[in-house]
Amino acid sequence: MKSAVALCFLAACSNAAPPAGEQPPLTEVIYVGATTDEALTRMLALTAEDASTQRVVIASPASGASLPANEPLTFSFQQAATALRVPARKARDRAETRSKLRSFLAWLSPLGVAHAHGAPFNGVGYYLVVSDATQQQTLRVFTDRRFHALEASDASTLQAAKQPLTLTITSAVFEQNEVTDNGGPFLAGSVEFRLE
Repeated sequence: MKSAVALCFLAACSNAAPPAGEQPPLTEVIYVGATTDEALTRMLALTAEDASTQRVVIASPASGASLPANEPLTFSFQQAATALRVPARKARDRAETRSKLRSFLAWLSPLGVAHAHGAPFNGVGYYLVVSDATQQQTLRVFTDRRFHALEASDASTLQAAKQPLTLTITSAVFEQNEVTDNGGPFLAGSVEFRLE
């Protein structure tokens, strides 16, 4: 029994890349805005569907672009004109109602309401993954924004990766860290580019 626990511990602490098809540790993800690791964990446990109504238009980088590595790089995208925005609005409305209810309950309770890791995530989350030519994930960002400016160290990591690179975006609508009914996750879009 002790040896099995030790093996699990060693496997968890290993810096080796995960086997093909497995997600790397979520501790390496960059979290932006109000996103949480709990929400991302729940999203990744589901299979993303390819729904044309949930596509994004990636403005930067452009498809097939060769970008100078010494210039700042920002990923930016917009919801496609055909995308449905109703689930996100409904999730926000429900989150506001729950927030008001929690505030009221906290006012009634002398001890207040406890949260394990802070406020849960509500709204639309975008999971950005940049993979190199060997399909190795080199950068992962979970954000509630439609843009992400790379830090210099992240740009250096991408420059050192085998080119070309592929940016893939997956989206989902969250309520209290849970993916809502009909809220995805969705394969939102992808683009190939190079850093030179």
